[in-house]
Amino acid sequence: MIKQRIGRVAQALVNAAKGNPMECILAVVAVGVGIASIYASRYHEYRLFYYPMLFLLTNIANKLTGNHQSRWVYYTVSLLSLAAFVLFKVEPSGSYYVVALGCVSLAYLSFPLYPNNERFAENVLNNVVALLFAGFVAGVVFLLTASIKLSLSYLFDLHSSGKDIESIAVLVWIGFFPILFLAFNDNSLKLTLKNRFTEILFNYILTPAVIVYMLIFYVYFVKVALQWELPKGNVAYMVFGFGIAAYLLKMVSYLLAKDYFGWLYRNLSYFVLPALVLFWIGTIYRVTEYGFTEDRIYLLIGGAFLTVTSLVLISNKLGRYLYLSLGIIVVLSAFTYIPFMSAKTLGIKSQEHRFEKALATLGYTNLNSTVRFKPLADTPQNREVINTLTSSFRYISNNAEKGYPAKQLGVADTYQLENIITSENYDLGNESSDRSYQVNSLENPKSSLNIQGYKTMVVLETYSKDGSYYQCEDSKLDIYYKDKKIFTANKDSLLKKQLGKAGVSLLDAQGYRRQLTDLQQQLLYRIEIPGGVALVNSYSYSINDNSYKTEDVELYGILLR
Repeated sequence: MIKQRIGRVAQALVNAAKGNPMECILAVVAVGVGIASIYASRYHEYRLFYYPMLFLLTNIANKLTGNHQSRWVYYTVSLLSLAAFVLFKVEPSGSYYVVALGCVSLAYLSFPLYPNNERFAENVLNNVVALLFAGFVAGVVFLLTASIKLSLSYLFDLHSSGKDIESIAVLVWIGFFPILFLAFNDNSLKLTLKNRFTEILFNYILTPAVIVYMLIFYVYFVKVALQWELPKGNVAYMVFGFGIAAYLLKMVSYLLAKDYFGWLYRNLSYFVLPALVLFWIGTIYRVTEYGFTEDRIYLLIGGAFLTVTSLVLISNKLGRYLYLSLGIIVVLSAFTYIPFMSAKTLGIKSQEHRFEKALATLGYTNLNSTVRFKPLADTPQNREVINTLTSSFRYISNNAEKGYPAKQLGVADTYQLENIITSENYDLGNESSDRSYQVNSLENPKSSLNIQGYKTMVVLETYSKDGSYYQCEDSKLDIYYKDKKIFTANKDSLLKKQLGKAGVSLLDAQGYRRQLTDLQQQLLYRIEIPGGVALVNSYSYSINDNSYKTEDVELYGILLR
């Protein structure tokens, strides 16, 4: 039995080599380039980054022209791929490379062009299974080969270096693995997806996990609606990942003999809609507040794709995975490679508009090295404007071509911007910069308490058996007196309200700018509640996305009149 299986794999490898001659030549050239770069110590061999794309493009041409008179197209594409691989030594550039690799991979999965969802799903999953098995076998071959090499070197005192192991890795993963992938895609080796293991994995592990995730989104959706607050910033990314996973599992459901959750996947579009509502609320708010960036544009494209997918898959006639796949390839390519509408260009233009709008708010139209801002009052509005100026400029400076900020905005770099704004004004908008994503505390230094005018003082703990306690969970602070809730507030809003009531900023409260007066300290650390005040020991807060988020409020107790 084992001998027969090894024979089948060997025959499939021979068939893959015969049926894909130009792919084999490309693999041999890539292995040669990789090994040569190792021994020549060329560790920035960018050509290998483009190898997966060129290999897939060559194989797509092979699939399209197999046994046709247009076979010359395959050899033409192959020779162009070889020439591009040998000559193209440009360093991969961020989104351009990632989108290109993603689009080529999607195009590969879309061929042959099956409009029927079941056949399309079977083709995609066969490719995924072939990739996984090829990766497993290649991994075993690499470990065995490397262990044999190391054993020989150790036992017979042969010269060995790390470059030998790197060369084995190149030979296996760049040369052997892609051909093995083609072999596992051979009809003689294709594994049936309708088996017991797949059904157990799908029906008892993956689908229940998706249902749990869906329920979490439903509960969070209700929480957001009841508390009338905005979704957290990263919810959009979570929804996007959930949506992709759910529709991939829907694709698998077409191929199962026993599908216990058919009702879920037939109506998946309706179940996903609440999560999409969260996605759009959160994303639109962030774009409105902070403008477009390249990442946000791609996130919007992903959200639009999920929304369109949900709508068209409601209809059995319109809902075709093939058309959705080809559509996202076209859209991603357009928003990446067409200069005037690329995500990178639109992000820079959006931040440039934010910069100019903030500048106009302060009464300036143009900047240059001679301009100096007048001193600004430490108000929330001025802090927000300065923060907008600095954050939008940093984005433009980091993402635009060299010299663009100086040409378009009149400012060469952040150092010159700080000189123009002046250090004192610059600090207004950057008080959170060095402490982003850290938890900070505002502590009440007063040990003595003025209880004049109050009849009762109750010491509070996070829980007390006498019924007087406070809870600081999620986004709320709740205070209980004799088992009755007497006060509730949103923690974020509470800190902002207390700072505003005291007329101070966070920097003031921390003592970075000036010392608080007794009155300001009293206003900051005493929260008005029905019938008295709550005494604050400390506020713990973090700063994310240039906004304050209160993590915890610790209380001494309450004073009642």
